[in-house]
Amino acid sequence: MFNHRRDLQFACRPDRPDLRYADRLEHVLADQYHEITVATHYLSGWTAPVPGRYRDTLVHLGVDQVAMVEMLATMIARLLEGAPAETVDRVIRANPMVAAVMGGTDLESVLVSMAGRQPEEPASAGALSNPWRQAGTTDRQNLLADFLANAHAESDHRPAIRDLRDGSDDPDIRLLLSCLLARTDEHRRECATAVAALTEEPEERVYPGKARSRDIQPKKTGAADD
Repeated sequence: MFNHRRDLQFACRPDRPDLRYADRLEHVLADQYHEITVATHYLSGWTAPVPGRYRDTLVHLGVDQVAMVEMLATMIARLLEGAPAETVDRVIRANPMVAAVMGGTDLESVLVSMAGRQPEEPASAGALSNPWRQAGTTDRQNLLADFLANAHAESDHRPAIRDLRDGSDDPDIRLLLSCLLARTDEHRRECATAVAALTEEPEERVYPGKARSRDIQPKKTGAADD
């Protein structure tokens, strides 16, 4: 199994707190088809009987994406140092990773909860109560469609990361975001390679998956039909 280490690949320590930049960075972390959603999508193959090398690719990319999420969450937490309480509260409600960093807790439980996707929550739970929720994924139990969606998602959020890097004069922030851009490009290339292989192997495209709660029909009660 994977072993989570507390030390990061990058120090991720900005020169000074910056609430406005933290807010912009939060959108890269949690908006649709950004880091958290893409990581969840990759790891949707964790509990599926996906053909060997493709499952390995999905898990490899998913775990690498989680590392990117953790580094971004740490940077956001440090940019929020000294922020008003209401600003901090809004961010930690939206992002459990940032909450874990700011609370000084081990991130392992957050990472483990993500692997294999969590069941859907009732609508009353609210959209931000669990960003890792099953409803946030777009896997179709079709490897070709999944890898195509992953490649497009990586391409879609790349401009936002690039703009944030180019808009900062902080050397640590620029180094971190340059690393994320390089990883994003590599993930997109690996997805494109899988798409090319699956185009030639149609028998390996579709895999069974677990039913989602919204797809399970309730049992009928009452007298049996005659």
